[in-house]
Amino acid sequence: MGSMTNILIPTDFSHNSWNAIVYALSFFKECKCTFYLLHVNELNGASRKIAATKVIPIASDIEIKNKLHALVEKIEASSLKGKHLFFTLTAKGNIIEAIRNEVEDKHIDLIVMGTKGSSGIKKLAVGSNTADVINKVKCSTLVIPEKAQFSRIDHLALPTDYSIFFGPKILETISDIIDLSESKLHVFHLAKSDEKVLGEMLQNKELLEDYFSDNKHEFHTVTNKNLDVAIQECIDKHKIKMIAMVAKNIHFFQQLFFSSKNNATTYQSKVPFFVLHD
Repeated sequence: MGSMTNILIPTDFSHNSWNAIVYALSFFKECKCTFYLLHVNELNGASRKIAATKVIPIASDIEIKNKLHALVEKIEASSLKGKHLFFTLTAKGNIIEAIRNEVEDKHIDLIVMGTKGSSGIKKLAVGSNTADVINKVKCSTLVIPEKAQFSRIDHLALPTDYSIFFGPKILETISDIIDLSESKLHVFHLAKSDEKVLGEMLQNKELLEDYFSDNKHEFHTVTNKNLDVAIQECIDKHKIKMIAMVAKNIHFFQQLFFSSKNNATTYQSKVPFFVLHD
């Protein structure tokens, strides 16, 4: 996977951040990658929360370094240890600034983040670290729901309304995922029921057809008053293992996938999202 060699994984040592590490190691098993494990200590002296009269204990730098070291040892001892290098990083203060700094400093190609809770990244709608990273850090991000377990990505979905142009970097990243997993691409056209694909939209569709002409691919039109339900049906029907989405379309997706009204849908809790940046 030529364009994804430096991978940043923020970790808070929770179960779901371990799950994200396991997923990333499995996904990139055959690639030479450098993984940077980053822990951001968001509580600095100034903003320590005082609970009743007790100051909440703050992990010392040494404790954090020890935990990161133990994490690397756990990875090295596991069957997932591939052709990978591991480095540990610590930062203090704002998590977004810390991640942004590392992305620039280490030439990061991809961020991998776990998300908590059975509702997966539904919390995106109300804003969480993951949502902030997707919206505020210009770097492709692989979001791993807590219940996601890695299996070969044989079917990759790309939902789009054809309103946006897919730049070369986005196309290349999708192509990388396809090559890595030998997956089939499913383009889901999210359409208003009577919509004709014309003009600029048609050009955007033809670009995708052209670019992926040598790959296994299929185009589907998804029309339903309840788009989220229709997408869920498509995901089940085509055994989708990962959803790619374009970051500049993220507000559209947030309404669709992550708004709190979608209590009936379950895909958030199982299917990873690959958020692509130009």
